[in-house]
Amino acid sequence: MQELAEKLYAELSALGIDVLMDDRKERPGVMFADMELIGIPHTIVLGDRNSTTTISNIISSQRREAAD
Repeated sequence: MQELAEKLYAELSALGIDVLMDDRKERPGVMFADMELIGIPHTIVLGDRNSTTTISNIISSQRREAAD
């Protein structure tokens, strides 16, 4: 999973997109709260809960606000 995250980070950065990779060993809720505090507008969550490695979620701040 780390390799996929680093590859995605490099590809997005090469396109001129500002990217922040949070690979801390924290619970997801802690990381989401931190992202919201610093104003990260879009989030890509990578996970390997399934048998295949995929991008599991793309969450935008607009969707989070709409759910509130």
